[in-house]
Order: sequence, then C-alpha cells, then structure tokens
Amino acid sequence: MVYRLIARFRQRPQASSLLAAKAGRKLRSYTLSADVETVIQDAIQSFYLQRQKPRLTDLFREIGHRCKEKGLKIPNVRTVKRRLDAIDIREQVKKRSGAKAARDEFGPAHNVPAALLRPLERVQIDHTPVDVIVVDERERLPIGRPWLTLGIDVASRVVLGFSVSLDPPSTVSVALALTNAALRKDLWLADRELQAPWPMYGLPECLHLDNAHEFHSKALARVREEYGIKIDFRPPGNSSLWRTRRTLNRYDDGRGSPFAWHHFLKCCRKRRV
Repeated sequence: MVYRLIARFRQRPQASSLLAAKAGRKLRSYTLSADVETVIQDAIQSFYLQRQKPRLTDLFREIGHRCKEKGLKIPNVRTVKRRLDAIDIREQVKKRSGAKAARDEFGPAHNVPAALLRPLERVQIDHTPVDVIVVDERERLPIGRPWLTLGIDVASRVVLGFSVSLDPPSTVSVALALTNAALRKDLWLADRELQAPWPMYGLPECLHLDNAHEFHSKALARVREEYGIKIDFRPPGNSSLWRTRRTLNRYDDGRGSPFAWHHFLKCCRKRRV
C-alpha cells in the first residue's frame, strides 16, 4: 500500500494524490475511441479556433462531416462542448479574437478599485517582520524578530489567513498562510481558547503577488493548476499589507519593539560579565 502511494505521488506530486480514490469513473476520463477524439480535437483547432469565429453548431456540423467521411460514430453535441470547455478560455479568445482581446479581457487589472471587486476575487499575500523581539524562555536572550505572512482580501480588507515564523519567508510560510485562509477558523480559535469571531475563509480566485522567489515555486504552481487559482504579479511595494502593518504596530506597547535591540544586547553582555 505504501509503495502504491509513493508511486502515485511521484506520478502526480500533490498532497491530494494521497487521498483515497473515489469509486466510479475518473474525472475527465474519456470513453470515446481515439479516432473520434482525434477528429474532435483537429476540428476544434483547425475550424473553431479561427478568426472567422464559427458557432458551436457549425463546429458540431463539421465534426459530423469528418466522422462520416471516416466511417466513425458521430459524438453527441454535449461531448463536443465538454472537449471545448476543457481548453483554456484565454487561449480560445486569443485564437478567435487576437492577443490584444485576450490581454484586455484576462490581463492583470492593477487599477481596478477595491469597491468593484468581490470578496475572494483578489487576495494579496506578502511578508513583513513583526515589530516584536522573541527572547529565550530561560536566559531572556534575544532570538530574533518573527516574520508575518498575511493573506488580505483586497475587496473587504480583512485578513483571510496568516502564518508566523522565525524563519525567513519561504514556500512553507506561503503554504501555511494559504491553508489558514482556505479553511474555517473554528477549530483554530477553539485550540487557543479565543472567543473572537473570524468567519472569513475560502479559496481565492486570484492571488496578487510580487516577484519574490517563493511565489515562483513549483509547489505554488501545482496549487494553481489543481484549484484553478489565477496568479497576478504586481509591481513591488503596491501592497495592502503595509496599511495592515501600521495598524498592527499601533497595538505594540514598546516593551518588545526593535528600537531597544542594541540596548538590550548591551545589557545582556553586562549581565554576563
């Protein structure tokens, strides 16, 4: 059993590959013959995805003619529609209307006001060091400043998820923040005996990211492919995180603020002497 799971994960390196398989036919598994599938794909590429913009009924009629010429069974119109839907919509618009039309319709829209966005339509993820110094539990020596990874919904300005770590920003911190954003917070709050409500959760439609190395990882690319999340790389510095960071720092009482870092180290050295 373990070796089958290993082989399955190597074939498709995603955590969902280790889940128990559902009974029945696999998703997007085709039962048509290979010859009919070839006819459908050729007709879609050479006939439908053209600047003349033929209709779906025209495509079905063309597939029927080609199948009759080869003595093949004509597929159902719903079957043809499913094959067409499996092709990326942006690629369809690009081939039928041109690259400019595809960019205008699906390209990044950095200047869209937040008031015109829906919740979960665009989520920004970024990192910031927290204005707190973590110290050793026994010796009270400084360990460092933790990093906060935040996922903020642009439309509502709420924090969907976060992760805190003493390690520098990485793929792991992004994955933890995304997981926290997608899941309900009931158990998370109960484990920490917190009574504050946090009802926001869900998968984002689009991630608004900068060009940091961790946002170009293979793991994030697999998440995008599996869950259909779009990724929009924004210019550096154009983030909602900085506003949230200023808000968080207002609640700092100053006792753990990094302004006392060098003074704190000096006192620790004197205590050791």
